[in-house]
Amino acid sequence: MHDATTKNWENCGLFCSPPVQLAYDSIDASSYGEDLPPLVILHGLFGSKTNWRTLGKHLHRETGRKIVTVDARNHGESEHSPEMNYFVQALDVSCLFQELELSKAVVMGHSMGGKTAMTLALSYPECVHSLIVVDMSPTKLTLDDDILQYLAAKRDMNLAFVNNKQDAERMLMNAVPNSFLRSFFLTNLVKSESGFKWRINLEGIESNISEVSGFPTQFPHQQFDGRTLFIGGGKSDYIQYKELPSIKNLFPRASIKFIPDSGHWPHAEKPMEFAQIVTDFLDNHLQD
Repeated sequence: MHDATTKNWENCGLFCSPPVQLAYDSIDASSYGEDLPPLVILHGLFGSKTNWRTLGKHLHRETGRKIVTVDARNHGESEHSPEMNYFVQALDVSCLFQELELSKAVVMGHSMGGKTAMTLALSYPECVHSLIVVDMSPTKLTLDDDILQYLAAKRDMNLAFVNNKQDAERMLMNAVPNSFLRSFFLTNLVKSESGFKWRINLEGIESNISEVSGFPTQFPHQQFDGRTLFIGGGKSDYIQYKELPSIKNLFPRASIKFIPDSGHWPHAEKPMEFAQIVTDFLDNHLQD
């Protein structure tokens, strides 16, 4: 770890454990994007880097930038850990920057990944050129009851009776009636030599659910002065325009855009509209 990362890790005190190794996929910059800051994408709770594969390829074609999609700790192919607050997640990402020799990047995070991205910007601003937060707000400090229900449903599934994903889908149908969410959650069910298993660390996530639902109140830096865009789903209540004054206390250059007729996953529900907003934001940064 470089000096700034080491110092901030030590300053975390009881809040931080050592970083874990994060899995990632990357697409190298095109010739016309080599001089532009890369785009690093952080997924949400129960997600993985694969959720952003198609959109990442599209943004690469549109902007030429290097694209890096990352698995959070306890998710995807990244290492598991019993600790999962936002300071350690931001530390993980800052160490990945060192591994990839990234000086500064545009960081985009959805939901939990949005909170990690905000924490990164307020803890390691030297890593963040600009910030995109998708359907999340620093003022969102509660977790929907549905999330706890989904966790319990996954934990209580008897995987010994799962022979294929259709079996798993039937088992989840009552707890997760939304077919989109069922399919999303089942991306975490993988085949092993002994049968099916969850690749996410259910125990680690559940024991840290209060940390995941909250957001830190103190940071090494009081504000992030880079350009910041919040993208909200028009039908979601995770972020509201009336929160902009509170958001600007931390991110004074923040703006908000909403995508009509989309919920908490605007990038999946309205991918072309979402991609255009992100591309416009990235193109506007050419003047920075």
